[in-house]
Amino acid sequence: MSIVSNARAVSLAAVIAFSAVGAARGQFFPTGVAPGYGASIVTGLSADGRVATGWSDQRRFGNPGFTWTAIGGRADFGLNAGMPAVTFTAGVSSDGGTIAGTTRLPSSITNRAYIYSGGIVRNLGTIEGYAFSEASGISGDGTVVVGDARDANFFGSEAFRWTDSGGMQGLGFTRPSHFYSTSMGISRDGRSIVGYSYDGTTTDAFVWTQDHGMQGLRGIDGLNAHAYGVNATGTVVVGESYVDSHGGNRAVAWVNGSLVNLGPPPEAGPSFARAVSDDGSVIVGNCVLLSNDQNRAMIWTAAGGSVLLSDYVTGLGVSVPAGWQFFYATSVSADGRTIGGFGGFDGDLHHQGFVVTIPSPPSVLVLYGAILTARRRRV
Repeated sequence: MSIVSNARAVSLAAVIAFSAVGAARGQFFPTGVAPGYGASIVTGLSADGRVATGWSDQRRFGNPGFTWTAIGGRADFGLNAGMPAVTFTAGVSSDGGTIAGTTRLPSSITNRAYIYSGGIVRNLGTIEGYAFSEASGISGDGTVVVGDARDANFFGSEAFRWTDSGGMQGLGFTRPSHFYSTSMGISRDGRSIVGYSYDGTTTDAFVWTQDHGMQGLRGIDGLNAHAYGVNATGTVVVGESYVDSHGGNRAVAWVNGSLVNLGPPPEAGPSFARAVSDDGSVIVGNCVLLSNDQNRAMIWTAAGGSVLLSDYVTGLGVSVPAGWQFFYATSVSADGRTIGGFGGFDGDLHHQGFVVTIPSPPSVLVLYGAILTARRRRV
């Protein structure tokens, strides 16, 4: 039994009432799409949630990156003169000034991790022996970038850590038999890197630190798990773990290495945790609805368990356009009050990024308190 079983006993209505006392109304913002492009996604938020980064999609023309603020709207830096056609974004520094992502070398399909700051895209290269590199995250101060380097066939891969002084450093694998590893996130303090490693049979979530190297994190079945995000200091790692062929995957968190099954909302099956607030009290991701197998964004809080993001924000009084669906939540601000991702209207295939703010922190409880209960139960 997981902590979510206990948490669901607290009704969503009660959580909403607790959270909304004396708080201002939240807001919903669609980020729109670059001119001539068909879709967009928000992939990262600054610490205070005021700056979002993402990219627009149109395979024929490229994938220009953008930044967004509530006051200034979307700024498509990927469309500026001299920019590469492809500037996928993966994350942004705490102050919103430095972006990490993946670009494509001119006249080729060769991907390279990059950082963008001050109007300049900097190619970070790749690990010797690998043909490609792709970034997946950046530290709070913008000095450490993580991702993976891949071979020419996109078969083998090794997680990396990049710094200006040390260049691109391969992080290895959790087991000697593994041939693929990737970094998926980095703590705001830059000290903890999370991701996964596999050999086609077993998949280990991992956390890497300079002191201890790559350490595997066990899943619900004892083997298969992926880590996607980590809190500011590396004490809470989030991701998903395989349950069985009938149950699919479940959103999970590791708190100081201890596994917590976050579970899905009641109307969903498989679930995935993607990002976590600095104190571990808010976790966002996505789940798959049982009724139609469609993806929907979800949010987990220590007091309310896992619920659909749409139910959560509208219950808190945030005005969302009729027909809008939250598909994925990819990022969350330091205090858990701003969430980014992508969604769209019913029947419209042109999806776009969103930023939504909630009136106040959803819970005074944090995951650390919940883990004490979880340790007395079977996960």
